[in-house]
Amino acid sequence: TIEKLCMKTNDILVITGLVSVLASVTACSSPPASTGKYRVGIAYSTAGKHDNSYSQSAALGIDLAKKSRAIDVNEVEPAQLSDLEATVAALSRAPCKLVIAIGFYYIDAVRRVSKEFPDVKYLIVDGEVGDIPNVRSVLFKEEQGSYLVGAIAGFKTAKKKVGIVLAVENPIMNKFLAGYRCGALTAGLREDSVKWGYIGAGPDAFNDPLKGAEVARTQLTWGADVIFQVAAASGTGVIGAAKEAGAFAIGVDSDKIALAPGTVLTSMLK
Repeated sequence: TIEKLCMKTNDILVITGLVSVLASVTACSSPPASTGKYRVGIAYSTAGKHDNSYSQSAALGIDLAKKSRAIDVNEVEPAQLSDLEATVAALSRAPCKLVIAIGFYYIDAVRRVSKEFPDVKYLIVDGEVGDIPNVRSVLFKEEQGSYLVGAIAGFKTAKKKVGIVLAVENPIMNKFLAGYRCGALTAGLREDSVKWGYIGAGPDAFNDPLKGAEVARTQLTWGADVIFQVAAASGTGVIGAAKEAGAFAIGVDSDKIALAPGTVLTSMLK
């Protein structure tokens, strides 16, 4: 529950958020002898590789890996949720030795496809797939970093009201919410001083800046002057709404300060 997670994060003052895809590439096996290149497939989220979030971070990591390792890379940006399993399967047939799936929406796809291709290694970011020997999951403690930015918001707010805009409602998003609320309360805000809202119910909620701005404006009208966005590409709308209102925003996953200097206080990095 949110309350239990909040209690869990009260004593946490340190966040670690750097995950190396490159290490996973190196650890899987030696490059194929025939080409000298290790073939990697990466399936980005439906928000695309320029989502200012996980996919963009993964794209930067892959670019670095290309420069420092003998690898070939197949990159795919699926258009919709129904394309995910076909995308993972196509990369597995390429054939890729390692297939990286970005986002929890790939859980079912990776679980099914990985069993059909036991010689392929799979890495899923932000999704837990257990008990399959050729799959590894990269998971985070979202409540820890969210606790820190919640405290920052609580100390920064002049109106003693802060907000958080989340893409969807699910257990991972609840960890963000729990940590943020707990941090804000630690900074002295009352429980009714934190307002939250969701953009949608599916993957499109991560790529809808207009809806993100709409939810943010609801919180700004309520009185929030600091808003944490946990919404991938939709978060640009949240930041834009905060800038228009003369309020502050907090980014997530990757550094968002360049999107609106003076508006973005900081970002909760992963």
